[in-house]
Amino acid sequence: MDNGKLKMNLVVLAVILGASYFWLRAIVWGDTFSLLLVLALAVAVFSLIRWQVGVVVLVIAICFEGMLYRAFPSQRLIILFLKGLLVLPIYMGILIQYKWKGKTVFFDRKILVPLLIFFAISFVQLFNPNVSSLMGGLVSLGLLWLFLPLYFVGYHLVDSKRFLLVLLVILAITSISVSLMGIYQFYRGVDVLITPGFAYENPAIWGIGMSGTRYFRPPATFTFGTQLGLYLMFAMPVLIGSLQVQMSLLKKSVFLVGAILAFIMTVLSGSRAMWVWVTLEIVFLVALVRTPRQKISTVVIILLLFVVSYPLIGQVFRDRVPTIWFDIGSRLRHGFFLMPGIALSQTILGKGAGTATSAARYFTPNIFTPESYWVKIMYEFGIPGLISFVVILMMIVRRGASTLMSLKDRDLQWVGTALFVFVVISAVDSFWYGFDQTPMNVYFWLFAGILMKLSELDKDLSYKRDKEGEKR
Repeated sequence: MDNGKLKMNLVVLAVILGASYFWLRAIVWGDTFSLLLVLALAVAVFSLIRWQVGVVVLVIAICFEGMLYRAFPSQRLIILFLKGLLVLPIYMGILIQYKWKGKTVFFDRKILVPLLIFFAISFVQLFNPNVSSLMGGLVSLGLLWLFLPLYFVGYHLVDSKRFLLVLLVILAITSISVSLMGIYQFYRGVDVLITPGFAYENPAIWGIGMSGTRYFRPPATFTFGTQLGLYLMFAMPVLIGSLQVQMSLLKKSVFLVGAILAFIMTVLSGSRAMWVWVTLEIVFLVALVRTPRQKISTVVIILLLFVVSYPLIGQVFRDRVPTIWFDIGSRLRHGFFLMPGIALSQTILGKGAGTATSAARYFTPNIFTPESYWVKIMYEFGIPGLISFVVILMMIVRRGASTLMSLKDRDLQWVGTALFVFVVISAVDSFWYGFDQTPMNVYFWLFAGILMKLSELDKDLSYKRDKEGEKR
């Protein structure tokens, strides 16, 4: 047995022993949370062997993090680290597989330079004198560097058009579950969320309309409403784009139901910022599709979603839409002037890792909360860190645009357009929210990588069509 297989067997054995321990805790002491850990460890073991399955589980499981928070309020810190438990075996699995094949996972060599520079800057900031808690700094780096490599994983995840379409169906079914839970919470009211330790009177979960009516902003399966909004930023363009893909009537029905429910959930979420982003995504999607017929069909789908949804969303829509303009002005001032001004008045070279990361509040007091990911990067890692991060985003967007323009297969064009819209709008949205938040910290990097793979899938399809033509 070679060293690689021996090490993998030892890791699997260690995880099995750990799972056995938590299983015994669950049986002997009736510890329900231990059952969750057993399941997570089982997925971790399986991810070492079939990392692709681990990725799919991660994409689904991350959507239900909020339900775990509310079910186990005393274990929230452990739940915070569960994503890491799921993602690390994926990295180990893919590295082992590609090492055996003698291949590299780094498909995009050009982006490695700014990535390495950014990593060096962020790592040095872990030892900044202003960092009062090493654990808080590690949380900041973990939220970034635990998930950014999913960019490379996403590229290798999708090896065929068929697998891509199966993944899209799984995502559509997941979105139906998320939206149904959110709609149920909206009509049941905030009492449905009352659990020990959950601040259900927090103003962040309420929205005010022009009439003065207070609307509950349900988090659905997430921890709070902002995370739901970020998820819907992904779901809406992908569901609308997937509706145009050629597939069976049953699969199209799944996407149609998913799109209707996601549209309803977008309005009922009460997040005016997400209303704006989703609207921009739809406009961008219509602008990018290539033929007038495709543009018309996309507009028809949007109108259909609105008409079908209006009986449920009409009141909230009419009462909250007039307040959007004030919200836009406030957010522009906040994201471009107020917070950057405060950050630059305190530091140019950076205050250190974790000093502006919300999740680090569990380990360190006096966290600066700019509500802007770009300002957060600048505050923690300084101007050099911000520049390297912006370069990374620009390179991803540029390569994504090049990939989209190269696609010839109609179905891949629709999927590619939807993913490109999501990547671009998410990059712009990081002026405010960003890649610290669930599920954006996973979805942005993973689906950016999948977007880059579409050009290779397109070439494979063209090659197969040419071969079939030669046989004829």
